[in-house]
Amino acid sequence: MRNASILSPSCEHEKALRRFVVGNILEKIDDNQPLKFFSELRPLTVVFVKLQFYESIKMPGLCRSIQEATVHISGTIESLRGKILKISTFGKCCTFLCVFGLPGDKRMDESTRVLDTAMRISDFFSENHMKLELVSIGITSGQVFCGVVGHPSRHDYTVVGSKVQMAARMLVLYPGLIACDEVTYSKSGLPSRFFKKLPDKEMNDAVTSEVMYEYLGRKKNP
Repeated sequence: MRNASILSPSCEHEKALRRFVVGNILEKIDDNQPLKFFSELRPLTVVFVKLQFYESIKMPGLCRSIQEATVHISGTIESLRGKILKISTFGKCCTFLCVFGLPGDKRMDESTRVLDTAMRISDFFSENHMKLELVSIGITSGQVFCGVVGHPSRHDYTVVGSKVQMAARMLVLYPGLIACDEVTYSKSGLPSRFFKKLPDKEMNDAVTSEVMYEYLGRKKNP
């Protein structure tokens, strides 16, 4: 057992740790709701953003770039009440798991706005030279389990499900693109000329039954 797991209650520690908990969950904690009520199946939009930096970038520069990227992505999705749930780094790659539609954050035009937000994020990194080799974004919509997972002494609030896995897999199958699933494409209500159908590829050892699309954006297709 880690020492941090058996520390006595401390207002100072709690105040510091609250900054790392999603606001939606803090409200439930402050209302003294049992953890079992935190978990549910709900329709969400899942967005993975993968930044591939050049191998030549040094560690101090990489850390500064990831911090800048985090601030920009967080600020960009905030207007849609989107949240960054997880940031993962591996070598010179950094991946952000963002979700839209958590309790209290659902919006009717979510799919449309998420696609436009993804384009703004992609354009920002393309226009600002941050020693990035590639920017890949995967977007899916559908029923997702969101709730508390892990050991009772060390758990986390996250999202799990086939739609989450599909969004993550898109980063590998369609690198350098803004890719979305058929549900997001349909719910957006945008004209088909804003999209390009992507070739079928194997996903989890099988060809997915869904059609995948590349979002080209509004400006590129007036």
